[in-house]
Amino acid sequence: MSWSAQYNLQEDGELVLAFESGLGTKEADMQHDAALMAFANVLDFGALGDFYKYTYTLTLSGHANPGHEPTDGWANDQLSMVIAQTGLRKEDENEGE
Repeated sequence: MSWSAQYNLQEDGELVLAFESGLGTKEADMQHDAALMAFANVLDFGALGDFYKYTYTLTLSGHANPGHEPTDGWANDQLSMVIAQTGLRKEDENEGE
């Protein structure tokens, strides 16, 4: 089952779901939850800048077969994650003036 989701990490640090499609199976939900944990780790590590300084958009997509087993006529399992800085949080916009 193919699935996708997009989130916005807002200025207050809240992760807000913008849309989702195809979630609801055990396998898709497992991939989705693992990707959310990976997103948190990327931000905690500081790999995309200071979590407290920027806002972000998280786009996830995947395909999860029953039991994560290859199935004739279906795509194999996959998971993609894109994290993009979308701007400064308001309290930092005028920093340095």
